[in-house]
Amino acid sequence: MEQKTVSIQDLRKRSAKNFARLRQATSFKVGDWKRTRLERALGKRLAKGTLLDDAKHQEHTELMVRRFQKQWGSLTKDEATKHLRFLTILDRLVEVDVESMVWAGEHLLVWITHVLNTELRNIGIIGCVEMEIVNLSHNEKKAMESTKITHTLRGSLAASSLSTLGENDQRKLNVLRAMRDHVAPSTLFRPTDNTKSWVLIHFHGLVHLSGTGDDIDALHERVAKKLRRHWKLPYAVELKKTFEKQSARTKFAAIADYVTKCGNERLRYETRFGRGMSLVEVEQRALWKRGYRGIDAQDGEESAMEDSVGLTVGEVEALGKAIDRLMKRNHRGDGYVLQIGRFSSRSRKYSR
Repeated sequence: MEQKTVSIQDLRKRSAKNFARLRQATSFKVGDWKRTRLERALGKRLAKGTLLDDAKHQEHTELMVRRFQKQWGSLTKDEATKHLRFLTILDRLVEVDVESMVWAGEHLLVWITHVLNTELRNIGIIGCVEMEIVNLSHNEKKAMESTKITHTLRGSLAASSLSTLGENDQRKLNVLRAMRDHVAPSTLFRPTDNTKSWVLIHFHGLVHLSGTGDDIDALHERVAKKLRRHWKLPYAVELKKTFEKQSARTKFAAIADYVTKCGNERLRYETRFGRGMSLVEVEQRALWKRGYRGIDAQDGEESAMEDSVGLTVGEVEALGKAIDRLMKRNHRGDGYVLQIGRFSSRSRKYSR
């Protein structure tokens, strides 16, 4: 019987694949700081250069504020409320793979430009692509927990707030399920793997609508309709007015901070859209205020437990590298940004 020989190169390839699988499944500890997680997954150099780093994120937030100010800084408070819209597009789910993530991010930026091509003489868009790693089994677990803890929070929160938190968690779960089934539908011979992580490719940005009076409302509806014609899943497109009580400068600061995060800024699976705590986290905070510190808190052992809600080492590595690739699409390091269309003739340069 002839024995099959294995070359050194084959052994190295197998070792590299096995190591990659191990990193993909390796969890951080609850007590690991964000800086520690980034450096372990990406190395010290890339950890400081990615938008997942708080200092780098703050730097790009300030650059984005200046970009907004340069184009729309002359708008009064009322004009900003009338003309500016906040746009969210949920594009697709892709594998946790750097090449797939980068391709999907670039593809989304191209398609936004293509879909709105005929409206670019009437609108201006500045926004960013974002890649969020999600895990449906985690979202499903948290959604089930949310239904069991309502009684704990009664008295701590208004009923309307409680309902809103629960609905937000459930809405994100429903959206992710629909997108997952669109990409990898369950069949008789291939059941859906709920334990698998995916990457939600999406876009957040600020849109300026030209015109006056009813023309602005008509343009709003036209832009939303064109986008929804391409991104057809429920909640895939949201075009909404910004807060009326905020000045233009306040809007720019808050939106710039939000759109430039580019990924899971807390390095954990988020159960709801936007920032803020899930219903389960609200319960944990309420219990903390009442003096509960966890079963192992007295022994200090809980900080050494595996972080079941945190991204794995491999997921942080893939996310950090994909963000870095998008950033380096141009020499300025802001290749994840889309700026297209028409901008106000009254725009002025912003100085520090």
